Amino acid sequence: MKRPPIIMRHPKPVVPRTLVALFSAALAFLILYTALISILGSASMYEHITDAVLQEQNSAVLDYITGPLFAQDDLTFLTAAERSHMTDVKRIFDAVFIISLIAIGLMLGVLGVFSYNKWWAWLDELLGRSLRAAGWTILGLLVFLAGAAILDFTKLWALFHLIVFPQGNWMFPVNSTLITLYPNAFFQRFVMRWLVSVSTFGAVAVILSYVLEHMRTHEAFFSEHHAKKKSRKR
Repeated sequence: MKRPPIIMRHPKPVVPRTLVALFSAALAFLILYTALISILGSASMYEHITDAVLQEQNSAVLDYITGPLFAQDDLTFLTAAERSHMTDVKRIFDAVFIISLIAIGLMLGVLGVFSYNKWWAWLDELLGRSLRAAGWTILGLLVFLAGAAILDFTKLWALFHLIVFPQGNWMFPVNSTLITLYPNAFFQRFVMRWLVSVSTFGAVAVILSYVLEHMRTHEAFFSEHHAKKKSRKR
């Protein structure tokens, strides 16, 4: 008589969906934000700036937008219109940084709920489900953005600026300092690197989620098998 095949059953979810949703949303945002900041700080992004004066100006701009919250600019080398635009950019970076702190707080809050309820045995479930949700959300977003960028990057970039800077102070003459420092090619390179970086993070998150689920499934099966074997001996 042939032995029946082993059926690997998925363990019943225990972690509430609300906690998974909060944790995965915070995780997805932090992945997007971390990729943005890491690429912004990469020296290879600014290889086109060879003039010493322009290099100092670039450093001043980066120090300003990524510096302390609500800092006043000292970008005296820019025109009034350029400084107004950089003030708006600074506000966006400050807002995104504050949201990243809130995201970290949410994740710590979820872990606090786990600690209070003594749910540490299901931490792998939280991580697995959150990684999968965050990973697929990121990959879905990137497929949409990559498709739009391939079709017409200029229109996509203009649409982004119209949404983020509705006041319209983001267009400057070709010979302006900001355009010299950050030409259209710079932003194309920046967006492509960000897409590649974030898609890698998203893919890794999805893979890790399946690994964790596979481990949970095996653990559930062997725990059940051990319990049945122990009950038979009695």
